[in-house]
Amino acid sequence: MAVFQTDNLRLDQRESGVAELWLNEPGRTHNVLSRQVIAELDQALDRLVASRLGQAAVEVLLEGKYGLMVGIESGKVSTYPLSYAWEHKKSIDPDLMRLAEILAS
Repeated sequence: MAVFQTDNLRLDQRESGVAELWLNEPGRTHNVLSRQVIAELDQALDRLVASRLGQAAVEVLLEGKYGLMVGIESGKVSTYPLSYAWEHKKSIDPDLMRLAEILAS
């Protein structure tokens, strides 16, 4: 089974028709990903993440819990108090900052 992974989220053929359509496209060579295919997979992952987070947020509210945020950690949906966002600051990788500066110029 083909599995595509971005950050901490996996996408396989069961979760998105995009991967299956791409793999079964006539004449497709599987060793080279085109920009279009990468963009389509990214969009599919974005929709999958948004759906999972939206569902989790609604379920938390239906349970009567407030003041929480939902996120994905290690591929699983997690909830944290909103205060976690400002109490646990995460540093930014200096190499990524430099890359952003280079790309922006």
